[in-house]
Amino acid sequence: MADITFNCPECGGSLSVDREGAGRMVACPVCAKQIQIPDPGTRQLTSIPPPALASLPLARPASPNASIASAPPLKRGISYGQGWILIILLLVALGFPLLSMFKPVERWEYRIEAPSDMELASTINTLGEEGWELVFARRATSGSEYATTAKYEMIFKRPKR
Repeated sequence: MADITFNCPECGGSLSVDREGAGRMVACPVCAKQIQIPDPGTRQLTSIPPPALASLPLARPASPNASIASAPPLKRGISYGQGWILIILLLVALGFPLLSMFKPVERWEYRIEAPSDMELASTINTLGEEGWELVFARRATSGSEYATTAKYEMIFKRPKR
């Protein structure tokens, strides 16, 4: 019957050995690391380097149902919840630029005016009060050398209503 029950210092696996095995080096049946069976009066466990693994006997598991298969699985990668968080963050990060592409296109209406010099100030003020924005203006002349007339040609825009 097993007199000494202890846990492996490497993997935490539960081991049970006879009192006569105290102080001997054995391989843990769960993680295969070399451990020293503690004396009943002390609880200090030591491990030795792996080269001597093949020459030492395996200790028995604490219970007949305990085996290497019952060792806790190694956690690698990401969990299910972490995966969903990553997907949501990616969708948010990629979604904002994509959503900005689908904003409604602003439609404009344009108006061309060509007032004389005398009407220029009142025309610009009237159109400004109606919400028109001046986009382009130039002074244009027409006629011959002796009879030229000058006007400002202007292009206005405003959001379509």
